[in-house]
Amino acid sequence: MTTQFDKVRLKLGWAIAGINDELGRYDAREVKIAPRKQLESIHEKLREMLTHLVEVNDSEIPKPFRVIGLWHLIVDTWPLNHPTGTLIVEAELAFENHLKKLATGSVSKKEEE
Repeated sequence: MTTQFDKVRLKLGWAIAGINDELGRYDAREVKIAPRKQLESIHEKLREMLTHLVEVNDSEIPKPFRVIGLWHLIVDTWPLNHPTGTLIVEAELAFENHLKKLATGSVSKKEEE
């Protein structure tokens, strides 16, 4: 059975892979979806989310993770329905939803293990 934790971890992994792909092909692309620095910043934030999910006690929800807002950036500035953008938005929203459920007690750490 796949837990919510597993789903969030997978979505973050797919988003990180998508950003890695964009960065890997950045110089070869004529049309860039975003500046390299923005892609690198998004990559760093996604890695932080994954690290928090896997390594940090879920009962401690640090302020920066409550609202990261990558999805605002993607929706406002990236091409509509860009596959990597969609992965990032889905991963961030899943991560935030997971933290909210942990914070409200609607999902416990025991259920996730």
